[in-house]
Amino acid sequence: MHFHGLGLGLSAVTALWAGGVAGAAIPGTASTEAVQGVNAILRFYRDTNFRGQWWYGGADDAMGRCFAAPCEDCVSSIQFTGDSHRAAWCTFYDHTGCVALGTPLYTSENIANLGAWNYNDRIKSFQCWWQ
Repeated sequence: MHFHGLGLGLSAVTALWAGGVAGAAIPGTASTEAVQGVNAILRFYRDTNFRGQWWYGGADDAMGRCFAAPCEDCVSSIQFTGDSHRAAWCTFYDHTGCVALGTPLYTSENIANLGAWNYNDRIKSFQCWWQ
């Protein structure tokens, strides 16, 4: 297992794409401000260092569920938004359905370069939990 920045006292919760419809990604760009009324847990960025096209992922009312990544093999960095005003951690998988073919990646912190964890362009599904 890969653990990146996990603290103690983790409790179970899941993720959902934020938006009007469950499972719908909200695209944006790195220069775009957060969409009002979205309590997203994550932003998935196409490029490293939180640059380029991005999508919201996760929502504070959908912890514990498994969700597909916003795009196939295209996520290079992830950022916790803090929109829910609660700390969360997430597990990222290299296969759909929150199944790991390799080692899943666990984190509660932003990761500017997923390549350092051997997960660049490999995230296919994810789950999040409250800390």
